[in-house]
Amino acid sequence: MGNNAAFNDWEHTVITLRKHNVLTQEILDEISKHQANTDIDEGGMNYTEVDGYDVKQICVLVYKPDFQSDDYDEWCDEFYELSGNRWGWR
Repeated sequence: MGNNAAFNDWEHTVITLRKHNVLTQEILDEISKHQANTDIDEGGMNYTEVDGYDVKQICVLVYKPDFQSDDYDEWCDEFYELSGNRWGWR
């Protein structure tokens, strides 16, 4: 079992920054890289939405603003690639 609380805290931070329209790639990288090698676990995800997007979708849109899909699995694939390759999450 991974660190659900870490994901919950990270999600809350991302959602709050998005709500205030201050979430950038640089900020998202900074707050996300700190979770590398911490066994962060999305079991703590609250599925909070901003403008109809959850935290995974918000992160994808920060880096790929034109990304669109009706298939949530595609959003998740993009997020896992991003979180693994860019932030070092496992």
